[in-house]
Amino acid sequence: MKKRGFSLIELLVVISIMAILGSLALTAFSTARKEARDTQRKSEITQYKTALESYYVSNGGYPVYSSSAAISNQFQGIFDQNSSFIQTYMSGTTLQGVNAADGYLYYYFSDGNKYKIWGKVELNDYFEVCSNGKSGSLKAINLNASLVDCDL
Repeated sequence: MKKRGFSLIELLVVISIMAILGSLALTAFSTARKEARDTQRKSEITQYKTALESYYVSNGGYPVYSSSAAISNQFQGIFDQNSSFIQTYMSGTTLQGVNAADGYLYYYFSDGNKYKIWGKVELNDYFEVCSNGKSGSLKAINLNASLVDCDL
């Protein structure tokens, strides 16, 4: 008489294979989510750059902010939701790709003639946009250099 069904070993092998495939899929999904959040953050930094360039055309210079206290504060002064900069050059919209609780903040420094905006991202360490047109990913920000010089 022939038995029908699967043995315990066969079931354990199939369950193990499914667990391995599931963990691989979960890892790929987690990386994809990080990439999506990083893309959103990079896009938002670029939108701030566009607003700063509009400000420059209107006022002949960039908004000045050079306090070293900004290292620990998100977009000091001009980037607050109720600031005249946000109201005029970004239609009152502040961007939402930042999670301050996780330390993903945007930073801005300017001497009026040039600026640097950067933010922490998940897969690379930082993303930087500068008034000289350079932008890109960085492993570290050089805060010993002039604060408005690009690290790229």
